[in-house]
Amino acid sequence: MNYVEKFSAMVDEIKLHPLLEIVDFCVNQPASDEAFAAVERRLEATLDKSIRDFYQKANGLRIYWKIKSGMTDEELDNIQEEYDDYDIGIPDEDDDENYFAKIDLIPIENAVVDRNWNNKIIFDEITSDEDTIEFSNTTYREKDFQKNLKPFDLFSDYSCMAFLLEKGVGNPKILRLSSHYAEWDNSRITDFESYLEMLLFTRGIVEARKEIYNEYRGDRKDPLITNAAYWAEEQVPKLFRN
Repeated sequence: MNYVEKFSAMVDEIKLHPLLEIVDFCVNQPASDEAFAAVERRLEATLDKSIRDFYQKANGLRIYWKIKSGMTDEELDNIQEEYDDYDIGIPDEDDDENYFAKIDLIPIENAVVDRNWNNKIIFDEITSDEDTIEFSNTTYREKDFQKNLKPFDLFSDYSCMAFLLEKGVGNPKILRLSSHYAEWDNSRITDFESYLEMLLFTRGIVEARKEIYNEYRGDRKDPLITNAAYWAEEQVPKLFRN
């Protein structure tokens, strides 16, 4: 399945929308064999086909769209009243924490291998190397758990989506980190293909990620696997209903 083509079609849809504008759309070159090899060495596993297929076509992509600039307060009020499933906000006042709609899938080797996330993902003070946490019915040393969280969709400075690396697992669990990437226990677990399908369905609306994945100790529930058939049963965001 060519997700890059699907995201490109989503961008075309937004460009034609009378109320919306694309601020940024960038598709990276495919990941190199060297990048895949480095990631698989880190995982000690072969990457899942869904992950490899995506990054073989584009080693990351960025899409940022919003309500068109220049709207009057009255027009914005009318838009918010009609399309009230998400808080649309003020189109000219986006900041690093409050984008309305953004996708920022970074290169896979940057997420998993090259970047040190220790200065970004900071838990409460860890007092001992033996401190543990339980996540998805597994007990981890807290330091190891923190070290193995690898953000890959940096859609804001407040929250992101991250891989949880586990030795020998080529299809890592995915969870939402919030509170400036420090909060890990308030998310359902999903997988990569489910996440891409969710992005396409919600058109990358940032608040949708919170609505879908936010749940205290959601890791104790079964993973939220949401393929295209799942989303066919749901209603698309009001901005995109015919």
